Amino acid sequence: MIDFFRARVQCRKPFSRRSTCRPARLVQAACIAIALASPAFSQTDEPTEPGAENPPATAGTTSPQVRVPAARHDFGEVWAGATLEHAFEIANDGNADLEILQVSPTCGCTTAGAYSKRIAPGKTGAIPFRLDSNKVHNQFAKAIHVTTNDPASPSITLTLAGNCRRKVEAKPPNAGFGRILDQQPHERVIVLTNSMPSPIKPQLIRGTSPEKFKCNLDEVKPGREYRLTVRMEPPYAPGTISETLKVRTGDAASDVLTISAYAVIPKRVEVFPSVVLLPTATAMSRTTAPIVRQLQLLNHGASAVKLVSATATDAEIKVSDELVAAGKEYRLTVTVPKSFQPAKEGTFVTVKTDDKDYGEFRIPIRITGQSTAPGAMAGANAARGVPVRERVRRTARAG
Repeated sequence: MIDFFRARVQCRKPFSRRSTCRPARLVQAACIAIALASPAFSQTDEPTEPGAENPPATAGTTSPQVRVPAARHDFGEVWAGATLEHAFEIANDGNADLEILQVSPTCGCTTAGAYSKRIAPGKTGAIPFRLDSNKVHNQFAKAIHVTTNDPASPSITLTLAGNCRRKVEAKPPNAGFGRILDQQPHERVIVLTNSMPSPIKPQLIRGTSPEKFKCNLDEVKPGREYRLTVRMEPPYAPGTISETLKVRTGDAASDVLTISAYAVIPKRVEVFPSVVLLPTATAMSRTTAPIVRQLQLLNHGASAVKLVSATATDAEIKVSDELVAAGKEYRLTVTVPKSFQPAKEGTFVTVKTDDKDYGEFRIPIRITGQSTAPGAMAGANAARGVPVRERVRRTARAG
């Protein structure tokens, strides 16, 4: 570079045909070319050797990266009673440990086995599942939610699918009566159809406990089709009525068809549902808007009932009410801020009416997956009509 400036000084002399500046000008041009070719003047981010001088933008950062080679498994066509098992592979393509924080099947028919809770970079783990084929019918697809520490994929969904056939099909599979709001007889009919080539002669099996439903099993087509009639008769007391019915369809131990019969008898006045259930804490942390839930104040009696007030024990929670049917039904809207955390003694919506028997309801507000405090448990049972003091005593003895 010193020679470059000397050349410039020499070229300031008057130009003549025999001037000695021409070599100097050549030196100047060469110096400029060298200078522009140097890294200081370069306009490109690509190094001469990839990765040697300019590392990637993510260099120095660490993060797990979850990958599921096959997020859905289809068992195909199976017979009820078979044990269905499958393990999903979970790979970590990142450069930090992948943590499996939570595994949540959406159906009681699916259970998770022992799984890899921490997967090293470049390694593969597995989450095994067992599905009870006695609890699924026909075409099924059961989702399983998996929470990880991968910031790009904090939640993934796995699916177990298939087509579960039964040697004897029951349609509908259960005798569900739902909510009974009167004192009239009700019945459900279940049709049993033989899917096997050999004929059957089913037998109804009743337990030793008091029978809560009246049942009859009648033959429609010998060896092929039968009709099970399930009947309930008044008087009905508030609460849940349920019974497990069993029909033996063959000689094998597995040749037993299980049918559930159930009904709910609500109180004369009720708030439904009896719990305000919010999303998981993880889901609430991601939301940008308040969580809105609705309750109903329902009067099933003949006399009119008026809503007096509906408030929350947390001032940040807003409760509004709307008259749907005078004296019979109110709709309550509960708006919960995303930053909500339940109080240690529980957080409730308090509903007051002018009814002498059902003057107050305390509806607990819960976050899915969080344990229930004794105070919240007492409030929940108060909403169902269980005395608060008695429930607190039971809880204290259990602890």
